[in-house]
Amino acid sequence: MFGDTSITKSFIQITGQECIKILNYRKILQYNENEIILLIESKKTHIKGLKLNITYFDEDEMTIQGCIKSIHF
Repeated sequence: MFGDTSITKSFIQITGQECIKILNYRKILQYNENEIILLIESKKTHIKGLKLNITYFDEDEMTIQGCIKSIHF
């Protein structure tokens, strides 16, 4: 989906206010319907919104859906 996955950089793809796809995240630190906090590379990333839901994840890729209000790095 994101091309060459042998590169260890993280990628975030945002589609409107409804969908975020993340490649090469390290860890889910917090997860509830209003905020998801991820460790991406060595930084915390806060995703805030309404009815947030992790609809897909595996060891290095994740999809978040809901009404996304803000992303803070």
